[in-house]
Parts: sequence; C-alpha cells; structure tokens
Amino acid sequence: MNPARIDRALRILGYLAQHQEGCTLKRLCDDMSLPMSSAHDLLQALVELDAVKLLGQRTYALGPRSAILALSIVDSVDLREVSRPSLSELCEQINESTLAA
Repeated sequence: MNPARIDRALRILGYLAQHQEGCTLKRLCDDMSLPMSSAHDLLQALVELDAVKLLGQRTYALGPRSAILALSIVDSVDLREVSRPSLSELCEQINESTLAA
C-alpha cells in the first residue's frame, strides 16, 4: 500500500474527528485541498471498514471502528506522563506548585 494514501486516509479521519456532526464530500475536499475522486475512493474504503459512516447522501462522519480505536489509544496513554511537561511549565509561569501522584 502507498504510504501517501495511508497518510491521506489518516488526515481524513482527523478532519472528520473535528467535524462530529459530519461533513459533505465537497466540503471535505475543499477544506483539505483533495481531489474529489481520490477522497471519495478513500471514504468508500473507510466506510467498508466501519471507520467512517455515511450519514446521508455524501455526508460522512467517524464510524464505530474509529471510536473503538480512539478509546484504545486513550486507555494506553499515561496522562500524568504526557501532561507533566505542560503542567511544570504552567506552574513556573504562575509561580505555583502542584502535587502529581
């Protein structure tokens, strides 16, 4: 499989994640500067995989498989570890301390 095609599919999923109400094919293509035929082909493949669902005629949103993947990623992240640098910087900026477990 072509890495550029996978990247484009991931970018589409990221875009749809920011448009939870769904998005038309035309708007997605316009906003992402994608050719309509390429985007349509990728969306059809993602629909077949349940990563994207079709809400109406040419209106797409994230599908159940994307939600399951997102939840598994969230469960695998140590929020304390990820947030520690930002929290430390914030504490320095406001001259406060924090207690991290």
